[in-house]
Amino acid sequence: MDFEQNQNKLIDKIIEKLRDPILLTSIAFALLLLSTGVFNEKRFQPLVIALIVIYAISIVAFTILKFQSQKSNIEINHLPEQPSNQTDTNTETAVSENLFWKDISNEFLVIFGVEAPDAQHPQISFRDLRAAHKLSLYLARTYKDKTPLPLPLNADGWNELVGKDTSIILVGGFVKNKEYTRAIDKANRQQHCYWRLKMGRICALSTRQCHHVEFSSLPPGMDTVPRDDPNKLDSIPSKYVSTDYVLITSEMVPYYNHSRRIITVAGIKGHGTAGGAEFLTHIESLDHLHKHLGNRVKTEDTIEILVRIDVANQRIDEMKLLGIAVNGSLLFSDTDANNAKPCELEAERKCKGCTFGEGEQTNLDTINKNKLKRSALILDLDDTLANTSETLKACLEADVVNHVCNTVEHAPSAGTLSTFLSQLHRKYPNNIFEMLSNQFSMEVAKQVEDVQREMVKKLDVRILDLKPGASEFLKEATEKHDMYLLTEGDDDFQKSKIEHLSIAHYFNDIVIVNQKNKDTKEKAIGRIINTGKYSPTDVTVIGNRLDKEIADGKTLGCKTIWVKSGEGCEMQPEDGKEPDYTICHLDDLNKMLNDIN
Repeated sequence: MDFEQNQNKLIDKIIEKLRDPILLTSIAFALLLLSTGVFNEKRFQPLVIALIVIYAISIVAFTILKFQSQKSNIEINHLPEQPSNQTDTNTETAVSENLFWKDISNEFLVIFGVEAPDAQHPQISFRDLRAAHKLSLYLARTYKDKTPLPLPLNADGWNELVGKDTSIILVGGFVKNKEYTRAIDKANRQQHCYWRLKMGRICALSTRQCHHVEFSSLPPGMDTVPRDDPNKLDSIPSKYVSTDYVLITSEMVPYYNHSRRIITVAGIKGHGTAGGAEFLTHIESLDHLHKHLGNRVKTEDTIEILVRIDVANQRIDEMKLLGIAVNGSLLFSDTDANNAKPCELEAERKCKGCTFGEGEQTNLDTINKNKLKRSALILDLDDTLANTSETLKACLEADVVNHVCNTVEHAPSAGTLSTFLSQLHRKYPNNIFEMLSNQFSMEVAKQVEDVQREMVKKLDVRILDLKPGASEFLKEATEKHDMYLLTEGDDDFQKSKIEHLSIAHYFNDIVIVNQKNKDTKEKAIGRIINTGKYSPTDVTVIGNRLDKEIADGKTLGCKTIWVKSGEGCEMQPEDGKEPDYTICHLDDLNKMLNDIN
């Protein structure tokens, strides 16, 4: 049966190819040459060959163009279904009568958010960019007379493009798009809105209920969702989100000297904003809106739409319309899908005057700037600030090697073991025991580990010194950055090093992690970020171990500087975990930080 089906498919493909005009023309051309006998005339052969080559090149070029055209059509077909002017009368009705988009001007701006717009190097919010592109493309294709212009919030002079009748679509909430806050203030929406967007929640003012963003998991170092700390809640990356919400509004606002249509698409997190754009470009969703709005909406009315966005594997899994409000009054509510919870704030706090989760709405820009005033440096101790490996090698390695070679039967020579140990410390510091076992024996590996551990316990920390340039770096850096010392090992031993080196006063906090309490450097870095004082891009992790603090910093979105010295100095970074910058001497560190910032 399978053979017959494959045979039929092959025949169908051959018939389809025979219908191809390029192939038919090629066959006709070849038959013409053969029938006329031109090809047999030697004097005509160069001309015929040249014609065949030119014709072949033309066929190839045409085929490539045809393939690209088909590829473009495939990409376009992946977009939400668009209404056609010639077919499907139901789709035409949905577009022509759509009450949400009908009042938008023919020329309009789509302003999408950026991360830290007031920073020296702001970054585009890619989910907001994708949402803005989706809305612009949909409106341009659906309404032939409308011309969208998508621009990032930090584009210089975009407000000069706002004409008397220009509508504006704002993509992203007040955390990333400060124009959203400006629009809310201008509209004085506290007087006639049903829902209000906050950090981490959307509040229903009349019922004192909240829709909370939900998470499938939490970042390292965060054990519970910080509902009582909006800034910390907002700092949790969108990749951990399982349920988001988007608040969509459309209203006439006195904005840039004229009353104009302002549409906002703002999620609690990035998935909400992206889901809002998906909802507003989906025919079934727009038809659903039209069914509920009917003929009850006027041009001057304020429309609010609340949609739940369920997320799976960082992709939108489902969109659910929860409610529609017009001029502050609820017009539609899906009570079955409504999972709002009572507000947990004190009862005497009035919703309409509450600024919880808005970061003091009137000066959000000031808050963002304050967050950017200082950056944080997280520094490793051993082999980054202190010359630990160099000292241990000088004081302990010879004793360890001699002890092993004198006590273990069939041990390698002292020179062989010493050279191999040095290579392991430089290249494979995490696999010393395993590689010693493979190269020599389990007994050699165990003796090296045990003897070294006992000798380190007896080590006098007074032989340790700061590396050249460390004191100068710390004195200068502490005036410009918040400083954190992050080190791994036995608590008492690490504390004794820090006390001897007299460096504790340079740091805001000192964190010691070890395997006994199951703490890791990644968790510790996560806790520092989750204080809400810094975004990940404000944090620079500096250390000598590519496989520890550098890899952990990269995982959490921090900048990283590899101090290429001491233990692990010849390691190779994993793909995607490469350090942002590399130095060999601390003398270069302050200059590098100045260049970075």
